[in-house]
Amino acid sequence: MVRNAVQAARSRVEVCAEPRQQDVTITIIDDGPGLPDVDLAQLLEPFFTTKTSGEGTGLGLAITRSILGEYGGKMQLGNRPGGGCEVILHLPRADTMEAAADE
Repeated sequence: MVRNAVQAARSRVEVCAEPRQQDVTITIIDDGPGLPDVDLAQLLEPFFTTKTSGEGTGLGLAITRSILGEYGGKMQLGNRPGGGCEVILHLPRADTMEAAADE
């Protein structure tokens, strides 16, 4: 996700991790052109890319979504009002996963 942001950014990428009560939230923001005007579900499909030939495989978002799913996480994608893209990854905290497994 960070590599996607770096490739899209004009000059700035921000990454912030915030531990919360139930999860850890990782936010990745860039100042690039933002997400293309396509259905967000389509962006998550394997091999779908908006990059020119040879610049991307179209697997980054699909793999990220799959990994998050394996760990009970989720992903939010969106364009920022001032421009650029924002990706928010929610990963369950290890201690909350262990507590759920013990029940």
